[in-house]
Amino acid sequence: MLTRRWRDHRGLVEVIKLFLIDEVHILNDESRGPVLEAVVSRMKTIENSAQSAHRIEQLQKEMQGQTVSHKSAPRIRFVAVSATVSNPEDVANWLGTSDKPAVFYKFGDECRPVKLKRIVEGYPCSEGTSIFKFDIILNYKLWPVIQKYHCGKPTLIFCNTRKSVILTAETLSRELTISFNAEQKAKLTALASTIKNKKLQALVMSGVGCHHAGLLYEERQNIELAFRNRDLPILITTTTLAMGVNLPAHLVIVKNTQQYVNGAYQEYSISTVLQMVGRAGRPQFDTEATAVIMTRLVDKVREFCTYLA
Repeated sequence: MLTRRWRDHRGLVEVIKLFLIDEVHILNDESRGPVLEAVVSRMKTIENSAQSAHRIEQLQKEMQGQTVSHKSAPRIRFVAVSATVSNPEDVANWLGTSDKPAVFYKFGDECRPVKLKRIVEGYPCSEGTSIFKFDIILNYKLWPVIQKYHCGKPTLIFCNTRKSVILTAETLSRELTISFNAEQKAKLTALASTIKNKKLQALVMSGVGCHHAGLLYEERQNIELAFRNRDLPILITTTTLAMGVNLPAHLVIVKNTQQYVNGAYQEYSISTVLQMVGRAGRPQFDTEATAVIMTRLVDKVREFCTYLA
């Protein structure tokens, strides 16, 4: 509202010197992206208008023989940050101007506090296999992947729907061979008692937690806390968790890279995948972490390998 009706708040808006854009990869989001783009574009327009007004004021003073101030025209410094934006050059070009192009800095893995190992696994299936059926197939591929890479540390699994979260958890709970001592069982029992759904309670007792928007807020909070405290070894969640809550894990698995959107199959954007992969690594506990992407398309394996290299 402030940027839309900025002329009503001109004095306030023109004192802004720094405009910080966190999570700038949101520009790629279908719902939030246009809003962010509009707000930033308005701020750039406000800056241009303020500079034009300043120049006109200076010229008027010169024509009237008045003393011209050497005060520079007002400028806003735009700083955009993201851990997963895949095209920083394009964002820099958009933020910059012809007389003052923006610069961008791209930091590599050497700046990560935790070394990240990225693995892309392609699973063959026939062309007629639906995304739903393929998702079920992947459920039976998960436990071997977890056994290979989890090193006895927390595992975070991303699924494309709430239903997939539950089906994945049920399948995985039947295959788990994790044993708990008395103290661990007591903590899982305490966590299960805070969850109303009996099915989810049983899953928690097996060491598998579910996290999606269908849970009560308090239930989600308790599950997140248990996972952070390493009381819950495996957490299965929808992709929305990658965008909001900070829940780092030693092992992150992206189970399936397709989702059903508006009646059609759609691949995750690279930005979305990078957000999920970025959850791997806990600086306070790990020196290295692993992210595994499970996909069905050979071309996608090559594409992900290129972006994640």
